[in-house]
Amino acid sequence: MDAADVGGVLADQSEVLLDTNGEERSRESHDEQWQERESRNALKHVAGLGEMQDVTEVEYRKVRLERVVLVGVWSSRDTTQAEAEESLRELAALAETAGAVVCDGLLQHRIKPDAATYVGSGKARELAGIVAQDEADTIVVDDDLPPSQR
Repeated sequence: MDAADVGGVLADQSEVLLDTNGEERSRESHDEQWQERESRNALKHVAGLGEMQDVTEVEYRKVRLERVVLVGVWSSRDTTQAEAEESLRELAALAETAGAVVCDGLLQHRIKPDAATYVGSGKARELAGIVAQDEADTIVVDDDLPPSQR
């Protein structure tokens, strides 16, 4: 084998090596692309976000809608029963807009609100029963309350 033959064989072998390296690089590139796709698909779902685990009372109240009972006092000197009912309906709409669930509403006909309880003592007991029965969180009054009634 002379030098020309050896040069030809070496050239052939180098071409084979180049082809093999190119295929190997192409295969590695394909594998990397496949792994990247797998990785992207794995990020589509994050488990456990919708579950309520280890929720404190404060966090629970933020998640759960506030339940309210509405109370109003009306006097025939100032308004009619129909106007008082309409005012309570408007208060209910405002409470729902604020994110509350209105459980019930009470109206009491009185000349003026009771100084201690806003409604009379009998209506206050009735209101306490409704709050307990409906598991209400808050009582919303259709009036301004002085500090003694809060």
